[in-house]
Amino acid sequence: MKNKDSYKFAELNDQSEAVELIQRTEQLLTEQHGAPITLIAYESAKDKDTAED
Repeated sequence: MKNKDSYKFAELNDQSEAVELIQRTEQLLTEQHGAPITLIAYESAKDKDTAED
């Protein structure tokens, strides 16, 4: 990660499909790796309206 101040935790409260996908991916990676894997979702700390600039 370039600069941790450039990112914040992604708000996925209303994104049940995204959360389920992350959980399935964690499970698959855990099975492949043989140890627990946790994925953490971040988003740019910049305002979404300026993200395209």
